[in-house]
Amino acid sequence: MEYSVEESIGKPFFNFLHKDDIQRNFELFQPLIAGEKSYCSHDIRYVSQSGKVKYIRVYAVLLFNEKDEIAGTSGSLHDLTDETESREMYKLLSDNIRDLITMHDIDGNIIYASPSIETISGYKVNDLIGKNIRNLVHPEDQQTVLDLFLKLSNSSDEWEQRITYRFRSKDEAYHWFETNGKTLKDRDGKTTG
Repeated sequence: MEYSVEESIGKPFFNFLHKDDIQRNFELFQPLIAGEKSYCSHDIRYVSQSGKVKYIRVYAVLLFNEKDEIAGTSGSLHDLTDETESREMYKLLSDNIRDLITMHDIDGNIIYASPSIETISGYKVNDLIGKNIRNLVHPEDQQTVLDLFLKLSNSSDEWEQRITYRFRSKDEAYHWFETNGKTLKDRDGKTTG
C-alpha cells in the first residue's frame, strides 16, 4: 500500500478505503461489530498512497479485552489486484472480440463460448453450453474434429493444432471455420479440455 508502519498506526482503516466503498465496507463490517457473526470476509477496494486502486480480500475477527469488551479487530488483507485486473481484462476481451473463443471438455462438450457466438452463428451462449461440438459440424467434417479432440486429449504436452471445417449456424446454414485447438491441462498435467 506504499505506507510506512508509522504512517498507518493509529489511523482508522477506512482512511485507506476507496471513497466509493466506505459505506459498503461499513455495512459489511457492522454485523461483526454487532456480534451477529464471528468473522467478516469480503472483497473491497483500497487506495495506495500514490492513488493506485487495490482490490483486497478482507478477513477480520473481533479482539476482546479481559472484561469481554471489544478491544479491536485482527485479520488479514489479501491483495487480489493482479487477478482482478486480469479477470476484468479477459472479460473485456472475451465480450468484445469478433473471433469465437470456446472451451470444451475432453469429450467435446462446450463449457464456455464467448458472446461473439451470437454474431457469428446466431446461437446465444446458453444455447450451446453442454452441447457437443461434433453435433454442430458438417457430417463430412466430423472425423476431422474428432481427430483433433483425440490428438489433443492424448497428448502428454501442451499441443496446438489448426483445422478447417464447416459449422452449422442457427439458421441451419454451414459456414467455414478455421480453429486453433490447444490442450488444456490441470496442475497435475492431466488433460482437462
